[in-house]
Amino acid sequence: MADVRAAPYSRFNPQFKRDALAAALGALGLEYVFLGREMGGRSAEQRAVTVERLLLGAHVAPALEARGIAVTHILADGGVEPHGATMDRLLDSLKLREDLFRTRAQLIAEAVVRQAGRIGHVYEAPAVAGRDA
Repeated sequence: MADVRAAPYSRFNPQFKRDALAAALGALGLEYVFLGREMGGRSAEQRAVTVERLLLGAHVAPALEARGIAVTHILADGGVEPHGATMDRLLDSLKLREDLFRTRAQLIAEAVVRQAGRIGHVYEAPAVAGRDA
């Protein structure tokens, strides 16, 4: 399981703390990998939500599911939901519905782009003295 949380702990659900989660998954024969630094929503330096996580999740999850690997999202309240339910919530929040002209996959792609525009920003690295801009 890849943990992409920027902060791998939970005040209210101790079973989702990094060490506890790794131990529980290990007991089930599953490997735990922390990718929060690489994919987490907020880095210590930026403290801002990045678009990359949303876009990566939208592209990686369907590829994993196509290979028979279930994708589950850990929610802010400690609950979990399947990837499809997460995408349903995104579509509902943007009031996108299937019609005769667009498939579910097309709607999800549109929703991801819209959501990325709502939460995204352009992160510019700070200037370093002595380097050309």
